[in-house]
Amino acid sequence: GVREQSHLRAVSVPPSILATHQDQHITARLGQAVTLRCNASGVPSPDIHWYKSVGSVPGSVSCSGSCYTIPHVSLAAGGDYICSASNGVGQPQHATIRVNILVPPSVSSMVTGQVQGGGGGVVRLECKVEGEPLPIIQWFRDGQRMGTVGSSSRFTLEWNNDTRRHALVFTNCSSVDFGNYSCVANNTQGTDRTFIELHGRPSPPIFHHRTKDNGLSWSTYSHARIKMYRLLYRKSNSSVWLSENVPRGVDDEKRSTKTKTLNFN
Repeated sequence: GVREQSHLRAVSVPPSILATHQDQHITARLGQAVTLRCNASGVPSPDIHWYKSVGSVPGSVSCSGSCYTIPHVSLAAGGDYICSASNGVGQPQHATIRVNILVPPSVSSMVTGQVQGGGGGVVRLECKVEGEPLPIIQWFRDGQRMGTVGSSSRFTLEWNNDTRRHALVFTNCSSVDFGNYSCVANNTQGTDRTFIELHGRPSPPIFHHRTKDNGLSWSTYSHARIKMYRLLYRKSNSSVWLSENVPRGVDDEKRSTKTKTLNFN
């Protein structure tokens, strides 16, 4: 007779995993829902786990572990996500998906909206720019777009990628540069701007302590040399304001200090 004998042999296959997104990148807008997906194979069927390279973002797992859904994308959701497949055979395998968040431009002035200039000094108008993709920045003066370099190199443009600050720099600022400037940022998500006035007015005087001999001392800051002060004052228990012109004080380069003795008797 013929004897037959069969043998069953279990075959184990190490895991493999692949992100289904093109170039392993996905782009999303703020507030949008995003689903990441990885396909895994192996024998036995691998378990899939999801991680974020830095921090964590709330989400839910579906598709038997192959999908990870972020219901409301925030700025913190941007970054690399890792799907890991393991089945006890060999080493776990990983795939990475990068999530890029599209953010409309945001522009803020680094000053209060006014910058004092003139006197031939160096003056910087700076704005901080945020947004994704990185916005294109343009400067306008009195509504007219400025070039990349001023005539006769009157100004230069600087960009610091670490601080996200863009600067319009006047190397020899004078009265011809005074005006209203705007820093405008554009990307695929929109436009934003901030306004800065460049002027030659001196800063408001700061009064110091009154001396025993009724002397008043004050200081002010100006790029251009101060020619004259006009002092308004009134005596105690009087409603009458008096006016007096005071010649400029002792100057250092840009700060002027003046002391004036008044008769309050």
